[in-house]
Amino acid sequence: EIIGDHQLVVQDPTINATYAVSTEEVRFSLQAGNGRGRANILLRQARVVSQQLVRPFVLAVGDFTVSATLGHGEISDLSVEVEANGLEPLPVAAHPVKAIDQVSLRAIWTGLVPPEVSYDALAEWRDRGGTIELPRAFVKIGETSVSGDGTFALDQAMRPLAAFNAQVRGFEAALDMLSTAQELSPIEGAAMRIALRLMAKRSRRPGSVEFPLTIQDGRVYVGRVSVARLGPLLHKP
Repeated sequence: EIIGDHQLVVQDPTINATYAVSTEEVRFSLQAGNGRGRANILLRQARVVSQQLVRPFVLAVGDFTVSATLGHGEISDLSVEVEANGLEPLPVAAHPVKAIDQVSLRAIWTGLVPPEVSYDALAEWRDRGGTIELPRAFVKIGETSVSGDGTFALDQAMRPLAAFNAQVRGFEAALDMLSTAQELSPIEGAAMRIALRLMAKRSRRPGSVEFPLTIQDGRVYVGRVSVARLGPLLHKP
């Protein structure tokens, strides 16, 4: 158990940052044995203040669990589970999302976890068949909620490659928010609205849209409609 106010100092050759952390409750547990490790942290009413942040980072409740296979200095089959409520993410100028009401996520990293985030390390993980499975993903922002499941990987150009089954409730509110923040052009917003309304008419659940979400060849597709372009996550040095 960790009680009271604390300072977290992060230092390396490129950064020197101090974060003031206050919480109502923090519980941390760590278990290891039989080649497996599991860590869990529970936070209640957490608040982080720093000159590095535009405004305080706030989390009402957060429950984070990480488990993995351990052996010979390597980590594999990493599983991450997140349950969070009342999250106010780090804002950037004019970003449309000011707060996230609820997040529920389970992600499974298959294959060896790279020792560093670099082009060569991720390329080796990809070439050995590494993927990230998402058996559960749910996000609620105001009147809009998104849920789904799927698989994420990287293509040979180091671009995201993914296939998801997605369901959106309250998509009209989401499009209004993105259009107001100019994240979508008037033409893109109109095209998305028409496509989603057509899908909603065929949905089995009133007020929701169910569709396949795919990413391939550097494009994001909602159903068969291309809605965005994505470049490589990392460039070859």
